[in-house]
Amino acid sequence: MKLFRLMVLSCALLSLGVSQGLFPILGGQRAGTSVFTFLNIGVSARAVGMGESVVALNQDASSIYYNPASIAQLDQTEISISTIQWPADITYDYFSMTRRVFGRHYLGLSGGILHMEPMMETTEYHPDGTGNYFTFQDRFIGLSYGAKMTDRFSFGITVKHVSEDLAGNNMSSLL
Repeated sequence: MKLFRLMVLSCALLSLGVSQGLFPILGGQRAGTSVFTFLNIGVSARAVGMGESVVALNQDASSIYYNPASIAQLDQTEISISTIQWPADITYDYFSMTRRVFGRHYLGLSGGILHMEPMMETTEYHPDGTGNYFTFQDRFIGLSYGAKMTDRFSFGITVKHVSEDLAGNNMSSLL
């Protein structure tokens, strides 16, 4: 019986400790939970319409975003520009360009920026606003290389510089 009580008490204490992390305190810091999530936003209407299942398709210059090897299957210089309007005055602008350099070698350049108009800062104690405004901006620029090995096989690689700016706090990385 004592062993059973000890086990129940141990489980109760462990579950209390685990639940503390599941339910953060109101207003507590949740910083650092995710970064560069804007890279998950699709950039091509066709790709998004297909559930972004376009890795094997070589439709246009925007395919560089999903599969850099696909640029080696394009026959000519391609340019793709898109703007996506999100709620809350958030805009995502994207561009890409691919070009055959020589022989079976292709280069591509792509970039995107997710940005918004200045937003009023609110807190728990000032839900109507503090009088301060902030902005955010997520950006990336990528350089891609693709090569055609055969008419059915090509390979590619992309190097991206990604940066985020939220209310003056900056972060950047090379991917």
